[in-house]
Amino acid sequence: MVEAGTVPLPGPLPISASGPPFSSLPPGLSPWILEHLASLSFHTSTPVQASTIPLLLKHKDVIVEAVTGSGKTLAYLLPLLELVRKQPGSANGATAEEDTIAGDRDDGIKALILLPTRELAIQVHTVLLSLIESAPTSVSSYVRPQLVVGGGKTRHHAAPERGEDEEDDGVGGSNTPQQDFARLRKERNNVIVGTPGRVEGLFSKGIIKGKAKTMELLVLDEADRLLDLGFLPSLTSILAALPKQRRTALFSATMTDALDQLVRLGLRNPVRITVRVEMKKKLLANGKASAGAAASSETTARIPASLQNFFLVSPREDKVSQLVRLLQHEPQQYFTQKIVVFFATCAQVEYFFKVLSTIPQLRHCRLYSLHGRQNPTRRTKAFNSFMNDMPGVGSSSNADLATSASVLLCTDVASRGLDLPNLDLVIQFDPPQDPNLFNHRIGRTARAGKSGRAVCLLAQGSEESYIDFLRLRGVRGERYIFPAQDKIASVGSGSKSLASLTPSLRAQNLADLATHDLFKLALVSFVRAYGKHEASYIFPKKDLDAELPQMARSWGGVRLPKMGELRKSSKSAGGAEGVDVLGDSEGWLDGKVDEATWAYKDPAKEKARVLKLTNPKAPKARTAAASLDSGVNPDAEAPVSTAIDEEEAPPATASSSTASHRKRMRGAEESAQGAWSKQKASKDRRDERKEKKKRKKLAIERAHQEALSLKEKMQEEEEGDEEIAEEERAIRRERRMKRREMDRIAGERSSRGENAVGLDGDGGLEFGSGGESDAAGEGGGAGDNDAGFFDDM
Repeated sequence: MVEAGTVPLPGPLPISASGPPFSSLPPGLSPWILEHLASLSFHTSTPVQASTIPLLLKHKDVIVEAVTGSGKTLAYLLPLLELVRKQPGSANGATAEEDTIAGDRDDGIKALILLPTRELAIQVHTVLLSLIESAPTSVSSYVRPQLVVGGGKTRHHAAPERGEDEEDDGVGGSNTPQQDFARLRKERNNVIVGTPGRVEGLFSKGIIKGKAKTMELLVLDEADRLLDLGFLPSLTSILAALPKQRRTALFSATMTDALDQLVRLGLRNPVRITVRVEMKKKLLANGKASAGAAASSETTARIPASLQNFFLVSPREDKVSQLVRLLQHEPQQYFTQKIVVFFATCAQVEYFFKVLSTIPQLRHCRLYSLHGRQNPTRRTKAFNSFMNDMPGVGSSSNADLATSASVLLCTDVASRGLDLPNLDLVIQFDPPQDPNLFNHRIGRTARAGKSGRAVCLLAQGSEESYIDFLRLRGVRGERYIFPAQDKIASVGSGSKSLASLTPSLRAQNLADLATHDLFKLALVSFVRAYGKHEASYIFPKKDLDAELPQMARSWGGVRLPKMGELRKSSKSAGGAEGVDVLGDSEGWLDGKVDEATWAYKDPAKEKARVLKLTNPKAPKARTAAASLDSGVNPDAEAPVSTAIDEEEAPPATASSSTASHRKRMRGAEESAQGAWSKQKASKDRRDERKEKKKRKKLAIERAHQEALSLKEKMQEEEEGDEEIAEEERAIRRERRMKRREMDRIAGERSSRGENAVGLDGDGGLEFGSGGESDAAGEGGGAGDNDAGFFDDM
């Protein structure tokens, strides 16, 4: 594997540094591409583009490891356009641009781009379309891309720990693989941009296997995320159907052992390109450079140089208030208009989107939500609304214009690859379970040389060591400190604005029981996600257990849900089993609430709740029938699913909609209480099966390795035995040759009638002369024969 690209770079460059001009990249880009890039004010390339584009155009496989926001998309889209355009168009070898019937020809699939999420696939497809629109007709008529994504739950994969993005494999969406192929055949599309699950659906049934024989370029973007989501079986299946003589480009922010396996499977002698940020620190003493610090020390960073990264440490029960404070302070102080807030789970996004959208402290913000449990239509609508929102438009004063902001509450579904133009601030309410995702989250801002800010909220205690942990991984950061003159006082200082926040959230939970159902789902999902941190020594669950009741209060909770984690928490804190030490015996946080008056705003849900209170043993069918009598549409979308696990629900159908409607009508309390133990037991069984499969896989691998070792040993022994046998055969051949020579000599002497050679009675050699026995003849014969015999020898 080659370790350096063929394009020399002038030393270590930050990703925002300018590389050589696009016009100077060998072997040369088409004039229309250069003109289009110039119209977008892209005159010089980035280091990633300067290294990758020439290699792909020279028929090389590449592995690109670069930080986020380094221009990787154009690094493979520009070569793709050149490679597809230059494909032979006819028998005489004319190019597609020279062939007059290029637009009417179907030469199969020329390029395939695989991405981990549907949002990222849509984004890359959009960029490719914008490039094609500026191309001449001879090119645009031949380069025909097709987006192949879905949105439903996969039926081809059973990989564990899919997390928030489980549906992003693209299987089970509105279109079937057959419909995708019908469009592919009708429009003669030759460039596919899609997700592995949906693309595998085309290859698995042999639908496009024949059309893929002409493929020239395969791109695996965000390859580490593709493997994290469990797409290795799909990638293996797709690679097996592609021709060996192709170019492959693999892009990733991190290189892992699993990626090395994928490299061995799908790339041929690749060139490795690594681009990182190099910073120089000058050692200063007493305001001047010391004599021993004449040379500066260099450190490698894994984040863009134009990004300011901060850590805000506070008590766990103050994190919600600190989040609101940041959303108030940043637009005022830094004129921040586009903000993304990351949460750990989908249920948290649903709950905080509902409660924060109505509080007066954030009346200057427009909130949007995006997570992996939303259906594709809702996700696309939320993402486009946030992208197209213009904060301050329609404001009556300059002050409102300066402090207004658009805020997207999301999970890690938006942490990889998405290009969010003009994003000013990234806030991480919950640190990611996988430390590698930290770089991807904050990489949504400060892209392509622009400036940006990022703030990660940490709880006081062991979580503070997360700062040092990230520093060892090349992620720098400073403590976030609010200015002393900040009018927005902290929680502990008695600010009226933030002091009323918790009562405001609690009031919303009391006003609608559905909101409190969302709170319980959010709390339970957060507790379970917290226990899955890879850096568990930094995020110990026992610390969370001790602080959980205070945190639940700060979220506006009224009553703790019944779950095994809370029972363990209360027991370890010194209370009786099943009783929280800071709540009463039934889990009420600040006094019991009259359940008879604590109602749903939804008439159908309220009717079901009242029916359950008056007749707890009423049949479930009667509850559903009561809701139908109330005139509520059973196919109406529920505000949030009642499942708390991070697995996505199957695509909605007529039967599933009716089933979900009936489940909602059983009463939210039954779903929130009785389902915990069943779902926990089911999850435990799934985990046990996963662990068993993992052990079985390891055992099979060990047996395979042992078999290989034994086979190699036997081969070595056989080779040694073969050498010995060969030596013995050589000795025997030599002996046979000597015997044959002796027989030849004796035969020649016999034919000439000379003295015969024989054995006497004493076993010695006897020499005679024609049978004479006199002494003289015997002696003379012996002498003559002796001389003749040795002459022959």
